[in-house]
Amino acid sequence: MGIANESVVGEISGKVGGHTLRKRYDKTVVSENCKEFHKSESEASKAVRNKIDPMCSFARNVNAFPELKEIWKNTTNVKAKAPFYKIERFNGRLMNPTRPTINNRIVPGSGFQCPVNSLAFDHTGIRMEIRPASPNPEIIPFIKYYSALFIMCLYEPVDAGAKYYTMQRSRTELTDCEPGKASMIEIPFNEEQGKAVDAYKKWILYFALVVRDEEGRVLGNSMDFNSEHEFSGSDNSEVQPIAVRGIKVRLKLSEYWMKNMPVEKFMLTQNFYKNEEKEDIFEFEVIDPAETLFWVIGLGGGVEVMEPWDLRAKVIKLAEDVIGNYKRE
Repeated sequence: MGIANESVVGEISGKVGGHTLRKRYDKTVVSENCKEFHKSESEASKAVRNKIDPMCSFARNVNAFPELKEIWKNTTNVKAKAPFYKIERFNGRLMNPTRPTINNRIVPGSGFQCPVNSLAFDHTGIRMEIRPASPNPEIIPFIKYYSALFIMCLYEPVDAGAKYYTMQRSRTELTDCEPGKASMIEIPFNEEQGKAVDAYKKWILYFALVVRDEEGRVLGNSMDFNSEHEFSGSDNSEVQPIAVRGIKVRLKLSEYWMKNMPVEKFMLTQNFYKNEEKEDIFEFEVIDPAETLFWVIGLGGGVEVMEPWDLRAKVIKLAEDVIGNYKRE
């Protein structure tokens, strides 16, 4: 293999004779084409190959939304050259061998909350009511557009001979969306999407709300909402989830709370670790972070809310109000 450090070969990529040229970090990498191919039949190798199709399909659908592509491009949480590969790298470990799962993510990090109050689904489309929390106050004056982005993974086909899963995506622009107020979203399916819904028994919905300025630039995004359902076949009916992926809460802990943090029943998952700054971090998932407000306050000064942003803002506001009660002139 050779690396061309100068631009002698120009912007060439692809196969040239018996060699393949690729661009890697502003350099042209030249490698000789493989003459023989030996496919391993070990169980570990088969498992890796099986994951490639759902991993690529999921990344391709997320990357197809310009807003999500920009969000993944700008994230520093995942090390990869292009957004597609960041999506792949982040989500590959969350796949099962046959399809994406409820744990996969269409946005990489944190964002403002966007609770889903109700969700109805049939072969004609999706209807849901959301109540988005306020984004960062610094960007609110510049928000012009709210974009609702959906990706669906339909799996377990009615026909046993069909592909085990399929991916569909859709979007809509919200004209009457305001922070703190309920908004209805209706996403009609086209003919192809409607047929796909009728052909599968179960489905996973991935949803995120993206806010943009007047020129279409992404200003922020909600935390993604994921839910898994079994299709009942009845039209216009509200659906109850098989499973819902919770919203992440991240706390920075004092040494005392790192050793004595109580794990409560409302926590869907829990994870203790040290971050890059060697700080003690406790992450957990809940259905609604607002329900943890007074629990967090009760832990006192040994805990700092790092995310979600709106929970942090509520803790700060409540603490300021309490301090204000005891101020003396």
